[in-house]
Amino acid sequence: MERLEREIDSSRKKLVDGLWQAVKKSKPAELEAQVSGPITSELAKRYVDMELAQVFPDARSLVGEMRLEFLPKGVTYEVLNDPEFLEKVRQAFPLEDFDRPFKEFEAAPSMQPSLFSFGGRA
Repeated sequence: MERLEREIDSSRKKLVDGLWQAVKKSKPAELEAQVSGPITSELAKRYVDMELAQVFPDARSLVGEMRLEFLPKGVTYEVLNDPEFLEKVRQAFPLEDFDRPFKEFEAAPSMQPSLFSFGGRA
């Protein structure tokens, strides 16, 4: 959270550095109404910073309810044998018999002829 706050502050300072000269030159009425003397570089910088502070979010408001959730995209042999995974599947689908898909078995050999057999000659 602190790193995000530093990044937000850094971005705001960069904007202040990029905008204060235009504010000093254009002399917004709102700024002129707040000062009795000439608009100095320092006043223009403080004004831009104050205005940006009103619209820039703080880190807490950006990540307040943010959460990270891990959702695996593939099911591996290891996952299928993980007791925690098996329990979560059973809880999510209580009416299904999930013992059957998780049992190991030997697959039957393929009966499809090879694509590379050319009638006995290579």
